[in-house]
Amino acid sequence: MEKSKLILVLNTLSAEEMRWLSKFVASPYYNSNVHVVRLFEYLKKLYPVFSDKKLKEKVVFAEVFGREKFDIKRLRVVSSRLFAVIEQFLVAENMKRDSFEFQQILTEEYGHRNLYAFFEKGIKKINENLDEQAYQDSSYFHRKMLVNRRYYEHPTTNRQNAAGLQALTDCMDALDGYLLLSKLELSLGVQSRQANLKQNYTIRLLKEIEQESQFSFSNVPAVILYRNVLILQREDDDDLFEETRTILQEKSEALSQTDKRNIILLLTNYCTKRESTGGVGFARRRFDLRRFALDNDCIIESGEIPENTFWNMVVEGAKLGEYGWADNFITNYQKYLNDVIKIDIVIRCQALLNFYKRNYLTVIGLLNQYNPSAFHQKLSMRILLIRTYFMLFLEDKNYEDVLLSQLDAFEKFIRREKMIVTNRKKGYLKFISLVKRLTLEKDSKVNLLQLQSEVTSSTFIQLRYWLLEIIKSLLAGRNLNND
Repeated sequence: MEKSKLILVLNTLSAEEMRWLSKFVASPYYNSNVHVVRLFEYLKKLYPVFSDKKLKEKVVFAEVFGREKFDIKRLRVVSSRLFAVIEQFLVAENMKRDSFEFQQILTEEYGHRNLYAFFEKGIKKINENLDEQAYQDSSYFHRKMLVNRRYYEHPTTNRQNAAGLQALTDCMDALDGYLLLSKLELSLGVQSRQANLKQNYTIRLLKEIEQESQFSFSNVPAVILYRNVLILQREDDDDLFEETRTILQEKSEALSQTDKRNIILLLTNYCTKRESTGGVGFARRRFDLRRFALDNDCIIESGEIPENTFWNMVVEGAKLGEYGWADNFITNYQKYLNDVIKIDIVIRCQALLNFYKRNYLTVIGLLNQYNPSAFHQKLSMRILLIRTYFMLFLEDKNYEDVLLSQLDAFEKFIRREKMIVTNRKKGYLKFISLVKRLTLEKDSKVNLLQLQSEVTSSTFIQLRYWLLEIIKSLLAGRNLNND
């Protein structure tokens, strides 16, 4: 029972939800089986830490059925019934959060029971609520289309009078809005993942949708923004990027949180693409977009900040010398990290920040007390340690032996690990090889030029930007530690 779907679902509930579920399970309307109640009450005692030992089937059976002879089939039946009750509870909780869904289902029920006056009043209320909404997204248009279609198609509705005809045209307009906006949104997904599809996918009507979006619904910010980022995904247009970024900032209140997140992500991707092709100032633009996302509550998802998002915020700030901002971010937002990974991420971020502040011995001290459990964190730690020792080596040649030792150890680690996919493994091994050569050949301009060409042309390589920065500074006779 340890890994059953019942336990998996219970693990997602908050303490408050567990209290409400207790009442839900005990309600005769939803459940009249006393064994279902007993099973839930036993599991509630184990929440939130469901011990494997206490979830052994015979242990659970004894708690539910007492001294009766163990029967795995009976336990599974009761578990299935409890799971069914929990599913009903989840739907009920969703309805509590989504007032539109509640009003829509209630209105439909009035329509089925031919309580037309109640039905008509419900339709009017739903339309009013939708029109009071601050933003128009694909969900808005979809709901608008459905509610007006239900009103128009109800047998009692007079389809010839003004109200009936208005419902018909409103339904058609909403359908157009839903089709246009959804097509733009989903086309972005297909366009960005075309290489991963088994065959080249033709996006039907895309040309027509793009053309139509220039004229229809041009007053809807989401339509303008999705059309623009769709173009930016295909081609470089820095003027269009700036125009789109301005619209995002000026019209952010007229966007749903989902659309805001999507647009910010797509614009940051454009910055990354342009930075890799020689665009100037796009690292700063990307950082500004990340700060905009933070200020607009777009990085906290379900009460947490994803690990990669937190890490990228610190990386962007540190690379641009925004040390105070990055330090404040770590301090003020670490509470939103998952408790399981919080300590590891915070130490890693503090180490990275100190790396860019050139406090290299502090970095080593932090990483020496850092024993990450996740494999990708181990990789990140080792690379940061190598970069740190290399920067120390530029200041003091006595660090050469320890640097080469770190590189050899990392190479053995990479070759030994089977979890790393082939292309990524090539990238790590190439990085190790290039850092070794930089260490041994940093005083030869000819060798540095050869390394620069090699790094630029390599397909698979880790930290290309850092290697090129190092080579560029060495060719110029500069010490990055003094810049």
